[in-house]
Amino acid sequence: MAAQVAASSHNAYARICNSRAGATEPLQPLVREKPPSQASDPAVGSRPPDGDFPATRDDVLDLTRDAFKMLAAFYGQEFGNSNATLAVCRRSFGDFIGVTGL
Repeated sequence: MAAQVAASSHNAYARICNSRAGATEPLQPLVREKPPSQASDPAVGSRPPDGDFPATRDDVLDLTRDAFKMLAAFYGQEFGNSNATLAVCRRSFGDFIGVTGL
């Protein structure tokens, strides 16, 4: 439980930082908050592998459907349903990380 609280606190701060980041300023990666549901899931507090989290707001715009699927699996979140357009996935992911206006 303490790990989830620490992860949630980290992510709250990261979302605030991300909400203030300009187009080319670095984004703060969020950590996983959800407990693993299977042995292969990342632990609470884990960061995504290097290079998987977009470095800037502009990089969010370049994410592919496969990248959104990988991030969704890592965080245990959905960023749009299976029929969602890339624009919907971007907005959903942006909301999740604290970046609006995508």
